[in-house]
Amino acid sequence: MAAKAKYDETDNNRQTKVGSFYNHMKSAAQSKNVRQNILEKIPADCLTINYDPCNDGNEFLLKFLRAGNHNVAYATQILSNYIQESIISAKYSKNSTNMEIIRHVYEAQVHIMLEHRDKYGRRVYIWRPGKWNPDKINICDCYCGGYMLCEMIAREPMTQICGCTVITDAQDFGFKQFRQFSIQDIKAFSTFMQVSFHSNMFIWQLLAFIQQGTTKSIISLF
Repeated sequence: MAAKAKYDETDNNRQTKVGSFYNHMKSAAQSKNVRQNILEKIPADCLTINYDPCNDGNEFLLKFLRAGNHNVAYATQILSNYIQESIISAKYSKNSTNMEIIRHVYEAQVHIMLEHRDKYGRRVYIWRPGKWNPDKINICDCYCGGYMLCEMIAREPMTQICGCTVITDAQDFGFKQFRQFSIQDIKAFSTFMQVSFHSNMFIWQLLAFIQQGTTKSIISLF
C-alpha cells in the first residue's frame, strides 16, 4: 500500500494519526504561526465527511495530513494557509456552483485533467493559457475552472500520496491574455499553487513550457 510505504499509514493507525493532527490544531490555534483559529473556520460538516464509505478516518483532515507528509505542524500550517486564502480570494471561486459558466471554461480546453496517470501514479494536469479568450471568459472564471479540477483530484487517495504532474502549454499565449493579470491576480495564483491550496500534497513535479515541436520533455513520463 502506497500510504504505508510513504507515511507508515495503515488502516489500523489512520484514525489515530488524524486524531493527533486534530489535537495539534486545537493546541496550535492561538499560536503566532496560525493566523486565525482554524477550527472555527472549518465547516462542521467537513469534520465528519468521508468520501470513501470504507474509510473510518476523517478524509477532509487526512488530505491535509498527507499534504504535510504526516508532520502535524506542517499540515496545520497548510490548512491555515488554505483557509486564509479562501477568504482573501473568495471572488475567484464565486461561480464554482454555476455550471453554465464553468461549462464554457472547460469547453475552451484551457484546463485539462487526463483520465490516466503518468508512470509514477501521478495525475496529469495540462494548463493551456493560450486557449483562454478573455473576451468570452473572465479571469476569475478561468481561475475557478482550474481550482475546481484541483479540488476534485484532491479527494483521490492515490493523488494525495503520489502527486500531480503539471504541464503548462504556453503556445499562443500572448499580450491579449497577459494584460488581464493584475498584481493581485498574479499573487493569488502563485499563492494557490505554492502555499495555500491543499494540493501542497501534490508534488508539482514538472512545469514544462512547451513550444511548438518541443514535446520530448514530457514523453518520458508515460
